[in-house]
Amino acid sequence: MKKWRRYLELQLQAKSGLSSAFVAGTLLGLASAGITFAFALVTVFVWLARRYDALTAGLLLGGLFLLITIVALAFALYLRRRTIARAELALAAQRHALGSIRDSSEPPSR
Repeated sequence: MKKWRRYLELQLQAKSGLSSAFVAGTLLGLASAGITFAFALVTVFVWLARRYDALTAGLLLGGLFLLITIVALAFALYLRRRTIARAELALAAQRHALGSIRDSSEPPSR
C-alpha cells in the first residue's frame, strides 16, 4: 500500500510540480505581498489625506476598491459564461462522436 501511495505522490508531483517547499515559499510570498500592499495603502491614504482631507482620502480609496470589485465580478461572470459555453460545446461533440460510434457498431438494417 505504501508503494502505491508513494507512486501516486510522485505522479502528482511530476504533473503539478507541488512540494512542501513550494507551498511554504508560496505562502511566505503571499504573506509578504499582503503586508507590502497594506503599507502601500497606508502610504496612499496619508498622501491623499495631506493633499485633501482624511474623509476625502477614505472615500477615494473606498471608491477605487469598489470599482475594482465591480470590474472583477463582471470579468468573473464573463469567464463563467464562456466556460459553460465551451463545456456545452464539448459535451455536444462527445455526444455526436458517441452517436456515430453506436451507429457504426450496429449491423446494417435490411
